Amino acid sequence: MKKVLALLLVLSLGFCLFAAGTAETAKPAAVAEWKAKGTPLADVRVRQALRYAIDMDTIVETVFEGKAATAVSMTSPGSWLAEGLESYSYNPEKAKQLLKDAQWPADYTLDVVYYYADQQTVDLMSIIQQYWAAVGVKSAFRKLEGDLAAQLWVAPADKVNGPSAVKWDIAYAAVAAIAEHEFYNRLESTATNNSTVPKQAKLDELIQATNAT
Repeated sequence: MKKVLALLLVLSLGFCLFAAGTAETAKPAAVAEWKAKGTPLADVRVRQALRYAIDMDTIVETVFEGKAATAVSMTSPGSWLAEGLESYSYNPEKAKQLLKDAQWPADYTLDVVYYYADQQTVDLMSIIQQYWAAVGVKSAFRKLEGDLAAQLWVAPADKVNGPSAVKWDIAYAAVAAIAEHEFYNRLESTATNNSTVPKQAKLDELIQATNAT
């Protein structure tokens, strides 16, 4: 079964779960998570612009040699995927306008981390960097070494107000699950590996209800 590689925009310690496009690959639910509070990523227009700047169709055909399918969520296509989700098509001009409207600081460099060492991941990181550069966004990609969990999944002491305990802007990492709903367990406020989503009573309620069914 194909797994999902999600370019998921998750706002850390602010409003959460702004989903962007995805592509299916053999990797176990790799997702890009975004630390936003206290950075230019806190503006939803910036996060939207970063997604509009990426041509997922070209990535599918080149990086993944056509052996992938675009999606709109971290959830695999199937019974768990909500219908009618908005898809973000490639639109660099719209990306530029959104960045202008959000007053994106030209001197800011996004700190992007990943840990896969395969050539496909390196190619993916490179092409995303090029797409962002084309709309005026600087980014630096670095491969993590050592204790990955300690660098990626650190919950803030204050899960409502932060500050974030991670030292990156964007992380490309894997989240594995046996059942579909388990992907969302780490978004619950009590999860020790929830490094991105602030405490929200309604979200906690939905996750608990899902696990009970």
